[in-house]
Amino acid sequence: MLEAFRKQSRSVLIYVFFGIIIAVFVINFGPQSQGCGGASAHPGMAAKVGAQELSDGAFYFGWFVYNGPNMRPERARALRLKERIMSKLIERELFAQEAEKLGLSVSDRDVEEMLEDGRMVVLGVRQNVRGWIFKNDQFDRSLLERFIQFQLNMSLKRFIEEERREMLAERMRELVRGAVKLSSDEVKRSYEQEHTKINLEFVRFDPQKLDLGEPTADEVAAYIKDHKKEIDEYYKSHAFEFQKLKPQAHVRQILFKTGAGAKPEDDAKQLAAAKAAIARLQKGEPFAQLAKSSGDETAQATGGDLGYKEIKRFGFDADGEKKLEAAKPGTLLAEPLKSPAGYHVIKVEAKREGDVTLEQAQNEIAEKLMVADRRKARAKQLAEETLAKVKAGAKIDTLFPKAPAADEEQAASQPARTAAKGAPGTPKAEETGLFERRGNVVSQIGVSPELAKAAFELKQDQPVVDKVYEVQGVYIVARLKERQDPNQADFEKTKDDFARRQQAQKWGEILSDWAQRQCVAARDAGRINVNNDLLTYESKGGVETATFQPCLNIY
Repeated sequence: MLEAFRKQSRSVLIYVFFGIIIAVFVINFGPQSQGCGGASAHPGMAAKVGAQELSDGAFYFGWFVYNGPNMRPERARALRLKERIMSKLIERELFAQEAEKLGLSVSDRDVEEMLEDGRMVVLGVRQNVRGWIFKNDQFDRSLLERFIQFQLNMSLKRFIEEERREMLAERMRELVRGAVKLSSDEVKRSYEQEHTKINLEFVRFDPQKLDLGEPTADEVAAYIKDHKKEIDEYYKSHAFEFQKLKPQAHVRQILFKTGAGAKPEDDAKQLAAAKAAIARLQKGEPFAQLAKSSGDETAQATGGDLGYKEIKRFGFDADGEKKLEAAKPGTLLAEPLKSPAGYHVIKVEAKREGDVTLEQAQNEIAEKLMVADRRKARAKQLAEETLAKVKAGAKIDTLFPKAPAADEEQAASQPARTAAKGAPGTPKAEETGLFERRGNVVSQIGVSPELAKAAFELKQDQPVVDKVYEVQGVYIVARLKERQDPNQADFEKTKDDFARRQQAQKWGEILSDWAQRQCVAARDAGRINVNNDLLTYESKGGVETATFQPCLNIY
């Protein structure tokens, strides 16, 4: 394609001009042209980008090729298929307009030659369409015209124009592809990054699993006095927690798990244990104290306090719901309630429904924020102290009990499992296992660009991360346990194929970034208008129009 474009150029001067433009494109991802204002979409038009109209026939062609007519409406809606097609059409036009700025052109005859070869370009992808427009292995113009008229509801002239725009966009992409180069050093660095494997030993400090006790009434009162702004902001931003509430209960709970596949004898044991717990509570043992010594990890960390929850969302059967609805605040239910998870020992602390004022909610909010702040600060402190010890030479698996593998935990007896868990909230020494870098995901830990980068820079002589990393609200201390660097001989055998894949990836990234930037610039300048009537899906309730904003899902 690049060679075909070169044939169109008439002098070395033009080559130099295009070379400069393409270099700027690759380095800066294109100029941010604002263009002229757009006009509203109208029937027969899918969208308008600047002065260029995109026909609804082009949209229907994309819908046809993506098998939309044969797809269940709920499936198409879940895939956001129509929004994706619209985004691809807008993207195509952005590339076509840039191609025109660079002096590229596609004639009607170029389109005809492509069709006579049994190909079309649909949403940036070349498609083999011989089955639609060929007869006896020969191009049949009448079949083409019927296909365009009845399948796409377009005139031949309009179809040729749409394909001309597709080919312009295609040539622009190919020009960028030719300008993308990777040095041998870049290829080698990418190979090493992709094929290096590491195994981390780590420990996570989860604020939610720390038991710091419950704040006193005086502490809550002091917090309210000093944090009125934060409490007010929480109330406003979490209005759904306090307005138009269905009947809710504030309960304490200890769960004795059974599970769906529990054997009858195991189910009976858990029921007996739940009844024994109720007997101890009836004799005066504090609920929070019993919860912290139970086998329910959630109850261990919270003293069994679940806060407020809609009664119908506890998962109890109809009989259990009735008992919970009938219980008055301060009541310990005399029998455990059953759910698919197991047997629940329940104490009802309070009830509410309707609207809860800020004054009524401030104690609850203050306690929630106060506990969260304390847990977070304590978890970070523990992580910092652990990091200091590990940097001084301590091993994580000597500082903390090792987390058992799933099969080992299953096979262990209940006393052994309890002993292995340690005190409530006790962190465990864990391992990621050997893994290669895949984006920003750290195996067994989560998504963290910072930690992913730091982890793969660790060496045997510098095995400890430089700081505590917060990953999805949990504090992580990690140490390199094993590192496997790529084999040089394997690299030499595969470097050409690898280089081609890396070049294609870089090309895709450049195109994606440029298209996104151009789209946002055009959208913000009012140069993109969409016919939302095309973005509808059938549903049980009738017809739904999808929410679509250009540039949010362009790739």
